[in-house]
Amino acid sequence: MLKWIYVYGPPRTGSTYLLRQIRNKAIHSVSDWGLGMILQPFAQMPGGIDKSRFLQDLAENLLRRSRKRETGEIDLVLKAANSNLEEFECYLKMFGPPQRIFFTIREPAGYMSSASKKFPDKKIDFLQASYLRMLALYPSIGGDVLNYSENLCPADYRRLLLPLNFEEDEIEPFEYRGTRTEHLVHGEMRSAYEEFLQKNANKVLLR
Repeated sequence: MLKWIYVYGPPRTGSTYLLRQIRNKAIHSVSDWGLGMILQPFAQMPGGIDKSRFLQDLAENLLRRSRKRETGEIDLVLKAANSNLEEFECYLKMFGPPQRIFFTIREPAGYMSSASKKFPDKKIDFLQASYLRMLALYPSIGGDVLNYSENLCPADYRRLLLPLNFEEDEIEPFEYRGTRTEHLVHGEMRSAYEEFLQKNANKVLLR
């Protein structure tokens, strides 16, 4: 089984910055390949094909096509924004339990501002529903929570990523990007975010 780290959460919540830091310590790194679209229906298929062999072949393919380094403190970091439970359960069968799981989140007005600019082809209600879906997914997968905000700095990430060993200058400069679009946030999103932070306060490593 591999030593690996799993990063998931809504898009535009700082997961890519987190991934870039971890990949400096990982032999293999994979980012948002969209495998959830394949693995969710695959996991729900009835018997017929050899599912174990399929996942073994997929794991070998994934590692072969991943971004690689010669050495690393961990074998793999895998980021899957907008993941689903079936995708994660397939990764468990492919690689074993991860060493760390990180869930990235952001207050909803900042998320909506960034997501609506990044994905202009997506309807606003789709982006809103995606945010709520990922908050609802968290209890099934869990992990340490990174609450992405302008208050963070590289030193926070060095502490967050222990026991990975980062020198002071190895964490790239942190720049929070984005504004807030309050008018795109409905009450359910705001309530879900606040309730999530309260319920999982012991898991929120950076506020």
